[in-house]
Amino acid sequence: MLLLLFKPLRGHRGTLEDAVRHARQAGFDGIEGTPPSAPDQRLLFQEQLQEAELAFIGEICTGGTEGPDPAISPNQHLLELRAGIERCLDLSPILINLRTGADSWSLDLQIDYFEKVLEMESDYGVDITVETTRGRSLFHPWVTREIVDRLPDLKLTCDFAQWCCTAGRLVMNDDQRLLRELAENCWHLHASIGYHDGPQVSDPRLPEHAEALASHLKWWEAVWNMQVQRGLEAVTAQPAFQPDARFPEIDAWEINRWMARLLRERFDNWESALPPR
Repeated sequence: MLLLLFKPLRGHRGTLEDAVRHARQAGFDGIEGTPPSAPDQRLLFQEQLQEAELAFIGEICTGGTEGPDPAISPNQHLLELRAGIERCLDLSPILINLRTGADSWSLDLQIDYFEKVLEMESDYGVDITVETTRGRSLFHPWVTREIVDRLPDLKLTCDFAQWCCTAGRLVMNDDQRLLRELAENCWHLHASIGYHDGPQVSDPRLPEHAEALASHLKWWEAVWNMQVQRGLEAVTAQPAFQPDARFPEIDAWEINRWMARLLRERFDNWESALPPR
């Protein structure tokens, strides 16, 4: 099984050409982010990706760039989603990750909304994953379990760091059965390190964050265990550290490169310990 790592466009400083060059130089397998809005810029970006032999994962945010605007209806989210998918398809994505929905919606509304997302996934013939992030529909692990119990075909992008912030603790250590259940639906990982006080530690290389780092590595291995059981030939992850105004001296791109090396090492060690298939 291969581990494919994707450089995030979110937080990238520079041009798309710079992003392609940085990803290639750092040994990433692709780039993940929102495609350019202009068709000619999407065409140019696609050419740059192909020349560099990099894959693409699309990102779509509906109802607001960061958190959702509570005044925006589910129907408007769906309209934005459809337009976003069509832009992403110009870049031949291997999957499309969504930041979508709102934490304030009722469970019945969530189910109705994601039934339509699954219909759209089928219509367009592309894998669509939904990110577990604050402010959005999958903001909390137990809410997420309720939704995937009702919609077992829903694919997740698991960002466990976000749930640490929501719950105020290293929450996936609480219930190993819950972790395994949600890992069954995980198709993509966002690899950031959350802790009891937020979704991102200042620097995962520091000894004071060793417990949080070790916990996340263990959770990611639980996801890989489920993915290998599904018979996948390749799995994907994005080192997802973002610039943080609280720590201006920290270089997020440097940390993401360090995380990429750590992920590859951990993945190789995990895979080497698997029984022969």
